[in-house]
Amino acid sequence: MIYNGFSHIMPELVVWMIYLKINGWSVAEIALVQGLFTLFSTFFELPSGIIADRFGRKRTLQIGEIFCVLYLLTFFFPTNHTLIAIGMFLFAIGLSLISGADVSLLYNIVEKESPKNYLKYVGRFNAIGILAMALGNLSGGIIANTSWKLLFVFAISLRLISFIIISRVKEVKVEVDLKDIGVINQFNLILSFFEKRKTFILLLVCTSLSIAAITSSYQFAPVIFENMNLSTVDISIIFGVISVLGAIFAFLPDKLSAFISSKSIISLSLCIAMLMFLLIALFPNTIFLVIISIIIPNILFEAWNVILDTFIQEQVTDNIRSSIFSILNLVASLAITLISFIVSMFSNKLSLIYIISLTSCFLLSISLISFIIFNWTNKNSKHRMVSCKEINTKI
Repeated sequence: MIYNGFSHIMPELVVWMIYLKINGWSVAEIALVQGLFTLFSTFFELPSGIIADRFGRKRTLQIGEIFCVLYLLTFFFPTNHTLIAIGMFLFAIGLSLISGADVSLLYNIVEKESPKNYLKYVGRFNAIGILAMALGNLSGGIIANTSWKLLFVFAISLRLISFIIISRVKEVKVEVDLKDIGVINQFNLILSFFEKRKTFILLLVCTSLSIAAITSSYQFAPVIFENMNLSTVDISIIFGVISVLGAIFAFLPDKLSAFISSKSIISLSLCIAMLMFLLIALFPNTIFLVIISIIIPNILFEAWNVILDTFIQEQVTDNIRSSIFSILNLVASLAITLISFIVSMFSNKLSLIYIISLTSCFLLSISLISFIIFNWTNKNSKHRMVSCKEINTKI
């Protein structure tokens, strides 16, 4: 939990583009570097998961933190375009190594010590990460106004503290000796898993596309708000509200599970989120409605994502756990890249607010349909198993 907090305080994320622009970078050059980072992240998602499954989650997180430190060091040479590009390459590797390995390590620890409380702990885990990012965004802007070098020294210090904390965590040993498994065998294990559990693909589609829909709305929301003549301060306040409420909603599934089923929470949340994006498309000039309709899906996401994460953790085997989450992030990254491509292609012909609201609504509708089919298929499978047992008993 503490590691997750320090690892998610990334004060440079909110201001690094401004820093490069001050040092002579054009908007086109900054956009190119950002695009390369997204591309690199997509490529490294699956290999990073395999590395975590083979060599251990703790070691993978340590290596990820080292790569992030190397990335931050390149910002001390802002006029060197090649070095900054290399830094983004290293950052893509670092974040890819960390994503998936952190929640897999959490699951292993909770499964050993308190297996029935994973939903509660992953809710806390996500909430801490959200609040840490909010703190990082706020502190980054304040420190940057004082000194850019101090900002990056601060960011590096946080990464080193994260490295020390994760180094002190005791990793739970898994039953399978993952180090003896080759890369090809690892791929075979993943393929075998999907062949045996074909319905799991539906759960994967539901989770990854819902991540893509909400992430895209979050990324492009500042531009939408700016086009509606909202000030930078107003936009910062809106994102602060999203962070705080999102952290609260990450705790809710564990509490609500006593009154309503987890599956109902997911279905209801997805429906509400789709309705919000549809309202944005229908009333794009109503500022208050647009703000509310962007806030609500982003905070509901924290609730349904915690539950979907739990469903996935319960279904996958430990020897491919990180790999599965890497595949999930890979699909989500590809969908986000596709949305960015759609925006670049049609932004001159169609308003950004229409593109984001309609694409997000479309992706969430696919997520909802996938989740409904997943539940229906699993219910039928269980019913058939029960029927077979009854027949065998009678015989």
